[in-house]
Amino acid sequence: MSFEIHKKRREKLLEILEKCEAVAIIASAFEVKRNHDVDYPFRQDSSFHYLTGFDEPDSILVLNPFEQKRETLFLRERDPKMELWTGRRLGVDKACEKLSMDQSFKIELFEEKLSTLTSGASKWSYDLASDFTLSSKHKLCDFIQSKINTSRNRSMKLGSVAVSGSLEIKELLSGMRAFKDDSELASLQQAQVVTNMAHRAAMAYSAPGVGEHQLLALMESVYHFHQDCGTAYNSIVAGGENALILHYVDNNCQLSEGDLLLIDSGAESSYYAADITRTFPVNGVFTPAQKRIYEIVLEAQKKSCEHIRPGLLRADFHTVACEVLVQGLIDLKILKGSVSENMDTGEFKKYYPHGTGHLLGLDVHDIVHGLHFEKGMVTTNEPGLYLPADDENVPAEFRGIGIRIEDNYILTDDGHENLSVSIPKEIEEVENACRDDFRKFLPYITDPR
Repeated sequence: MSFEIHKKRREKLLEILEKCEAVAIIASAFEVKRNHDVDYPFRQDSSFHYLTGFDEPDSILVLNPFEQKRETLFLRERDPKMELWTGRRLGVDKACEKLSMDQSFKIELFEEKLSTLTSGASKWSYDLASDFTLSSKHKLCDFIQSKINTSRNRSMKLGSVAVSGSLEIKELLSGMRAFKDDSELASLQQAQVVTNMAHRAAMAYSAPGVGEHQLLALMESVYHFHQDCGTAYNSIVAGGENALILHYVDNNCQLSEGDLLLIDSGAESSYYAADITRTFPVNGVFTPAQKRIYEIVLEAQKKSCEHIRPGLLRADFHTVACEVLVQGLIDLKILKGSVSENMDTGEFKKYYPHGTGHLLGLDVHDIVHGLHFEKGMVTTNEPGLYLPADDENVPAEFRGIGIRIEDNYILTDDGHENLSVSIPKEIEEVENACRDDFRKFLPYITDPR
């Protein structure tokens, strides 16, 4: 793996820091106990990975544009006994050469050396909500704030220049991470390829009597079969009324004849996420009532897509989606009055309570940057309707239906490209996909190697 791209990102951030008269302190993720002596699977902090490509825990990057050695990495030392149990470590001696850093120290020296590594800056930038804990058991954010306070107090006594404040590191990085370079786009596209296989396999395998957990296992096995891939977030496999729970993750019910199945699930490839939702009939055929609601949601997505292009406010495509959904609810006599009246009162939000999209990248809900769409950004578009089973304002044939359709788009010069276009969503396409042979999409079955 080449770390040159991470070096270039650090150099760009150093330019930003110099203009802000700031230094940056970026911590890695840390291992989290699951139970007793078992940890959750480790996943590196997105910003730390973006700047270093280094995937070990218990590390801190310090960037200071005012020092000769501008890039300093603190990390764990080699430890043969621990490596026997938990895996290889890069170690301090190889860090500079491997990761193109100016200098490196063992993580235990961070507190001792921080003051000398942050000279010349009036502001310190870090994750203000970090839970990273230092070897002394101090929280990193508390330790940094105490250093800032000490600097202020000393300057008041001596009349010197103090560290004037702190900056949220994600705000400084937002203008970088929001725009995807070629390597990032390649990872995003690979995540879409794998996600397409998983969703198609689920559509083909779904049937009355199948368990939500079985579809979950099927999809995530596809994700994990591919190198450098995994699950981008906790998958939602929601049959019937479970789809009315927006973040349903129990995934433990049996699918029933006549129900819809909402699956919100995406692969992560080399840290970059896909975020896809499809809703389809468990038995492979939409009922007339299900089709009618589905068509409203699909129309909302198509109309709002017209507003995904550079220069437009990101809020606008949400407004357009809401207007289409509201008109559909009025046509079904679920809402009364005009579209504008319902937009003003917000009455529709009990049937559509979430936003229409968010930026996507290293995080599923990626760093927000600005108010407008710009070329190189990646966004989701995910309108939905959720009609409670006990809502007497909803005609009986529509009660208990939950539908969401979600795709991922990259902003181009004059519009967008749908990265997930290959995943079926038109009604006929979906019904055909449900009749397919699920084994076609399982690489561990179709390729005996």
